[in-house]
Amino acid sequence: MDLNVKNSLVKGKKLLWNFEFPMKVIGRQATLGGIGPKALTLKLAPSKAYPHLDIKAFLNWDKYQEFTKEEKELVELLIKELNQ
Repeated sequence: MDLNVKNSLVKGKKLLWNFEFPMKVIGRQATLGGIGPKALTLKLAPSKAYPHLDIKAFLNWDKYQEFTKEEKELVELLIKELNQ
């Protein structure tokens, strides 16, 4: 992973607070849960059956080279938002 990308996201995370992704992630609305030196965290909308269940998803930076096209798009959206 490009360290500049990760460092930019970590430094700019306050500007991305509660960023809502425009597309669904695994069929759910998603907001940014956090950006840290080890992972990008997404907060996914709960299911109707479990409305109070917090669902968090982690994309570990050390696996960045293995990210799917869709996972990399999530990172690119955040970088684009920071550069506006």
